[in-house]
Amino acid sequence: MNARLLKIRQRLRWKYNDFLFQNGMGKHLLRNRPGGRILVYHGIDQHGSREFNTRFISQQEFDQQVAWMKTHFHLVSLDAYYAGAFAKDRLTVALTFDDGYANNLKYALPVLEKYEVPAAFFVTGIRHTGQNILWPDFLDLATPLLQRPLVVDGETFVKDKRGELVARSSRKKLKHLAKESDYLFILKMLNAFPMEADPREKTEWEDYWRQMTAAELRELAASPLVTMGSHSFLHTSLGEIPIDNAREEMLASKNYLETVLSKSITALAFPDGSYTREVVETAREMGFEQQLAVDFKYPEDQKDPALRTRLGLHPFLSWNNQVAIILKGSYY
Repeated sequence: MNARLLKIRQRLRWKYNDFLFQNGMGKHLLRNRPGGRILVYHGIDQHGSREFNTRFISQQEFDQQVAWMKTHFHLVSLDAYYAGAFAKDRLTVALTFDDGYANNLKYALPVLEKYEVPAAFFVTGIRHTGQNILWPDFLDLATPLLQRPLVVDGETFVKDKRGELVARSSRKKLKHLAKESDYLFILKMLNAFPMEADPREKTEWEDYWRQMTAAELRELAASPLVTMGSHSFLHTSLGEIPIDNAREEMLASKNYLETVLSKSITALAFPDGSYTREVVETAREMGFEQQLAVDFKYPEDQKDPALRTRLGLHPFLSWNNQVAIILKGSYY
C-alpha cells in the first residue's frame, strides 16, 4: 500500500474515532483494557502555541487530559509501572516529561498536584555548562530569525525550501550534523549565530526554551508526586555517537543531577529515542535500572527488564484520537 493511501486511511480512521466519541460510542473501547502505556509530554505553555514547538500544549489542555485520564485510566508512578502494579480492568498509564523546560514546574506541576497524579521528569545537565537552552531548541528558534548564510567550523549553511539549514557542499542538515558531533561542534554552532538571531533576546519566548535552574530542579523534585531522571547531559543522540562519548554523557548527567538533588538517579530517557545495545548495557552498569526508549530497536529488547517503550502524544490530533492511539499503543 502506498504512502498516499495510508494517509487517506489514517485520516478516515481519525474521523471515525471522533464520530464514536462524540456520539457516546467510544466508551466500549475502554472496557477491559488491561496492559500499560508510558506517555511522554514535553512543554506546557499558556496558549497551546504550535509556532515554536509542535510538541507543546496549553496548561488548560493538559488539565483536561489529566482529568480525563484520572477517570478512565489507572495512573501510576514510573516505579509502580516497572513494579507491574497494573489494573486488571483498565489501562495503566505512567506520565513522563522530557527536556527539562522551566514551564514543567510552572504549568505542569500545579495540574499534577491538583489531581494527585504522579509523573517522571527527564532533564539534561545543560545548566551545568552555563547554558540555559538546549541546542535543538536554539536551532529551531534561531533559524527563522537568521537572514544570511551561517558559517560553522568552516562550512557554510543555507536554508533549504523547508527553512532548515543545510550544508552548501554536502546538503547535510545542520541539525543532523549536530546530533552526530561532540559538544565542541555544538558550541561553535551556537556561537556562529548573530545576536539578532538569538531567541533568548525575545523574553516573550521564554516558555519555549528556558531550562530549569538547579533551584527549580530541587523545587520540582521536592514534590512527592515527582520522579526525576536523566535525559543525557547535552541532549545528545546516544546511539549516534561513539560509545565512549555516550558513556561520558550519561555519567556526567547522573553526577550532575545527583549532586543537585542529593538523591540517586536511576532512570534514563534516551534523547530522540536513540540507543544501541552497548548504550543499554553501559547505562545498566552505571545504575540506570529504568531505561526509556520510543520504539524497541533490537529483538532482545522486549525481554530486557530495564527497557520500556513510550508513546509520544500528537497535539495536532483531537484528544479523542489521541485516546484511541493510546489504547491501540501506536499510530499505525
